[in-house]
Amino acid sequence: MRHGNRQQANRIVSRMLLRLHAMTRAPPLPVVRKAVLAMAPALRCVSTKIAARSIVTPMPLSEKQRTHYAVDWILEASKNKPGESLDERLAHQVVAIVSELEKLSALTPADPDYAKTMMDSALRKKYEVHKLAMMNRGNVRVSRRSQA
Repeated sequence: MRHGNRQQANRIVSRMLLRLHAMTRAPPLPVVRKAVLAMAPALRCVSTKIAARSIVTPMPLSEKQRTHYAVDWILEASKNKPGESLDERLAHQVVAIVSELEKLSALTPADPDYAKTMMDSALRKKYEVHKLAMMNRGNVRVSRRSQA
């Protein structure tokens, strides 16, 4: 919701929930919660420039920030889905995320199909952020107060 378009946002969300219910024949709110939790990153990577080099530092996100990132990424990924209206595209995206989660839960990271599923997945962005954070975890500054 931007620029005071609350009624429009309410309309889009309620229509999306109705479409989700029609597509899955299940209560739509748990499906949306599952998709948002799956897309929510645990941290973000902040790039700072020190002298001539750029250092990437992982920083944890609060629950509200995690949800905000997840909703933004779902909205961004829904632009590539078929459908004329935003609510239809969002419903398709949420169903796609939940079905991809089920496919990934059946596979192990060692399977060759796991990488192929991740390349097609909307969850790829979350895993890329996690991978970048794991590569740069040595750059995390720990204060002495938190160690005590």
